[in-house]
Amino acid sequence: MNKTELVNQFLKEGKLPIAKEIHDYQKEIEFDGSKVSIIRSYEYEPKQIKVEDFVVYFRSRYEQIKNLLINRPGVESPISISKLSSYGEKSTIIAIIKDIQRFSTGTISLLLEDPSGEIKGIISKDSELVEEAKYLALDEVLGVRGSPSRGVFFVNEIIQPDVVINNKKKFAKEEVYAAFTGDLHVGSNTFLGDKLEYFIKLLRGEVGTPSQKEIAKKTKYIFLVGDIVDGIGIYPGQQKELEIDDIYEQYRVAAEYLSKIPKDKYVIICPGNHDSLRIAEPQPPLPEEIAKPLYELPNIIHVSNPAYVNIHNVNGFEGLDILMYHGYSFDYYINNVEGLIEEGGYDAPDALIKFLLKRRHLAPSHLSTLSLPMRYDPLIIDPIPDMVVTGHIHKSKVSQYRGVTIIAAGCWQKNTSFQDKHGLHAEPGRVPFLNLKTGKTTVMHFE
Repeated sequence: MNKTELVNQFLKEGKLPIAKEIHDYQKEIEFDGSKVSIIRSYEYEPKQIKVEDFVVYFRSRYEQIKNLLINRPGVESPISISKLSSYGEKSTIIAIIKDIQRFSTGTISLLLEDPSGEIKGIISKDSELVEEAKYLALDEVLGVRGSPSRGVFFVNEIIQPDVVINNKKKFAKEEVYAAFTGDLHVGSNTFLGDKLEYFIKLLRGEVGTPSQKEIAKKTKYIFLVGDIVDGIGIYPGQQKELEIDDIYEQYRVAAEYLSKIPKDKYVIICPGNHDSLRIAEPQPPLPEEIAKPLYELPNIIHVSNPAYVNIHNVNGFEGLDILMYHGYSFDYYINNVEGLIEEGGYDAPDALIKFLLKRRHLAPSHLSTLSLPMRYDPLIIDPIPDMVVTGHIHKSKVSQYRGVTIIAAGCWQKNTSFQDKHGLHAEPGRVPFLNLKTGKTTVMHFE
């Protein structure tokens, strides 16, 4: 059963989980010359979901992306599909891709939709857009320039919402580091506890080369991007691959490891799809009643998935704005977007994150993740962060796109049988350390 069928069944049977209206909150935590500001995290108030909530949600998503597109060159004066002329006049529309058909001739047909109606868009087999069209995804909102003729729209330009190029360099005045990791999967029999223990010993200054110890000493921020534990019943056959089959015990053991991290270092945690809470996004912070041992550690900060966090706004430095997202939507694009498949799929997480930055959305296709219907879509990438930090696919990669630093965090788990079947090639024990003074990243290997 796919996600659409699942939602329809829940609606029919009245079993849809309780919806909650979204609001963000802000919180600042400062200690010993370092500072974390929670810019956007998500909490909820109970609300019964109705079909109309999904209608409002999808219309709101369209309008929010449309407002981002209006500021892009070439989309200054869009018109609605219903007002397109019948013959030849070049026009710009802002539309949702409702369907994509690729013909053996090389021609591509797009079913484009806006609130006023829909029209078939044609990309000719000889068009320069054929390569760009390999990256198109269902349900994304984009600007389309072209000429209508007898009920068909001939496309000659595609305009993504995209991030604005940011050439402004933001550097701290002192040498301070942030480390990025996640996907611990405590409880799995493929969890690499000895490797994680070595990493924590480095943070304590007990192991490592002199240069590594110096970086570890100056590390003030550690990001854990979800999947702290392996969870229970997450994938078929998981029970056979669990070393700890009690969720409370999984979090207790995770807290035992993290308690050894020096208390002068902040640990910022967002949940992932293996953690013990709903997978519908946004996910709230880890539930205190289940992950209580983690809440008892004084230097851990819990945020939602996704979340915006600012670090090190001290001594006249405005800090770095970091968007944390575990990455549950990633599997869909890696398996369904031709261009991403050609770039390497699971082995090219930087290409995937660039793809999402261009669309200004963490899950532009409705089937890529389960979403709660909100009046404001928290998966839209707005404002533009200085950094995007993700996990989920167990691959460590550092890249740049239009001034945004991209960090795909590594993991602390060898491949499971489930991951083997889906073509994921884990790179455990790789941790990027970002120097906030120079902007340079050092990736340490704990293998």
